[in-house]
Amino acid sequence: MTHRQGLPNLNDVCQYLGAVTLLGLLAALLFRWRDPEVRFFAGCALLALLLAFGKFGPLYRFFFAIPGMDTLRNPIKWYYVVSWCAGILAALGLARVSEPAEGPSPRRSAALLGALPGLLVLGLGGLLLARLAQTPFFFWQQPALVRRSAESLGLAALFWGLGGFAFFLMLTGRRPGKPAGARQLGMALALGVMAAELIAVNRAYMPYHAWAPETNGGPFSPFLKTEIG
Repeated sequence: MTHRQGLPNLNDVCQYLGAVTLLGLLAALLFRWRDPEVRFFAGCALLALLLAFGKFGPLYRFFFAIPGMDTLRNPIKWYYVVSWCAGILAALGLARVSEPAEGPSPRRSAALLGALPGLLVLGLGGLLLARLAQTPFFFWQQPALVRRSAESLGLAALFWGLGGFAFFLMLTGRRPGKPAGARQLGMALALGVMAAELIAVNRAYMPYHAWAPETNGGPFSPFLKTEIG
């Protein structure tokens, strides 16, 4: 009997945190690092993230050797712990930047926190997209994947731009004697961006389609069949 190497099984898993969540997490690390709960959840998130990398990370083979731990199978499940910890840290960070400050918040620092993380994420995304377009292995799926990736990068620029501006409003509005309107507007904008991100990321799952044996759900399987296959 001859066995042929085919395409590996694809596990369509969507893991997404969002610009506002990541900016809130960063604010918690910057402004509340002395708080015990911030250190605890940051440590848990880092440990779970290293485990989520599986065999590509430094810790999973030691964890996998513990009796009974090999029943957990997919390491990506640890990313749910990362998302949970990140959400808590983001809430702590948003609570800090949305309240009045005892001292002034320099506009330059507020602008850096609002703009620099987004520029870094978009820059890395652009480099990855350029690398994908030049990889010969993906010649048969390059046009569809590049188009979809470019659309995602454009949405990311929109969300990171609006989310960064929301944090800029909240940070500059914390200065003593400053009206609370800027902070309230920033918080409302941040909540609006979070809702828009949630809709944009999950639009491929709506409306709900009943599961069928030939498909494993999620947006990637239909994408492979209609736009690549």
